[in-house]
Amino acid sequence: MKKCIVCQKDIVSGKAAKVREDRIIRGLRKIKQMFNIARNFELYVCEEDFQKNTDKRKQYEKNVIVYTILAVCLFLVLVGLPLLGGKFNILLLLSCALLSILVVLFALLFKYVPATETQLEVISSIGSSVEVTKIIAPVQEKLKNIPIQKEESKKRIANLKR
Repeated sequence: MKKCIVCQKDIVSGKAAKVREDRIIRGLRKIKQMFNIARNFELYVCEEDFQKNTDKRKQYEKNVIVYTILAVCLFLVLVGLPLLGGKFNILLLLSCALLSILVVLFALLFKYVPATETQLEVISSIGSSVEVTKIIAPVQEKLKNIPIQKEESKKRIANLKR
């Protein structure tokens, strides 16, 4: 079943952009499968919400950069001040690194907006044209490679007519 990630509606037909399956989505799916609550929807963004999702994604990417810079600055300040005082503590270095990583992870996970494909696909009730092409193309390729003699084909046609 196809779902829009913005409005949470089922997509039966129309245009929609497929959501890219990245590490975060795969990780969330694995966690849900461990707890047997996975629904395994195909994730899309419908045409009406495509621009809204694109704007949110751009804002998310900016926020990731800002939070990363903030985490690096926090790390440098917390580690640099004791070093200027002439003290070095490995435990302080490790705890500051952990704190910086947590700041970036929280920014990544809690404000996450998945990326979408750049083009809107036409979705029909039977399946998208891309899905049909993926199924048919290998079969067509195998059929091209099968040599059939004209006489054999005439015999087969004659047998079918009987």
